[in-house]
Amino acid sequence: MATQFEIDCALMAGAAYFDTRADLNRFPAPQNWVSFNHQSNSSSGFEAVSFQSQCSNDIVISFAGTYDQSNPDFIADANLMAGQLSDQLLQAAEYYAQVKIANPTANIKTSGSASHLIFQGHAMSHKASGAQIWVNQL
Repeated sequence: MATQFEIDCALMAGAAYFDTRADLNRFPAPQNWVSFNHQSNSSSGFEAVSFQSQCSNDIVISFAGTYDQSNPDFIADANLMAGQLSDQLLQAAEYYAQVKIANPTANIKTSGSASHLIFQGHAMSHKASGAQIWVNQL
């Protein structure tokens, strides 16, 4: 059985798809979470949104996956599969850095933290992981 946090993450993952969904099909923020910093770039296909817990200092960054009707998404996927840099990867790193700088007490840890930043997404999640590794090296 899924935990409440897993259910919340599923809603947040769905909420990352904002620009490619009609109003009727958009996901709400889960209870006790507030969305902020929605960003999208139609020329690259990048889209992300963050959520702040109202019960803790947790932040979840949710990246939209690639969209099969989007040529920029197709190009980003092809570049990443070939081991090349993509605009979406750079934008994911920049987005992460913006959220981290604006929320310095949200520490990035894999587990066991009362305050942590969580990446999630679908096809975009590999870009998010790359962004986190890249930014942590700076």
